[in-house]
Amino acid sequence: MDARNSSDPTLHVFQQDGEWHWGITVPRPTGNGMKVVAYSYEGFGSEEDARDDGQRALREGEWRASWGRQSEPSHTGV
Repeated sequence: MDARNSSDPTLHVFQQDGEWHWGITVPRPTGNGMKVVAYSYEGFGSEEDARDDGQRALREGEWRASWGRQSEPSHTGV
């Protein structure tokens, strides 16, 4: 049995078009893949800055606002 709860968020930090971004995913309830529930709309100048802001979003629960909705993921402004 998977030890992760279906609501456990995971932070991802990645580089795109020369800027750093973060995204938060949760496992899909069906157990098939991940669902993006929040991400940084604007980019950061460094990986560290993106990670720090993504960790802040996790702590403050920003990802919960869009989790469970069937619409687009939240566009968390930076």
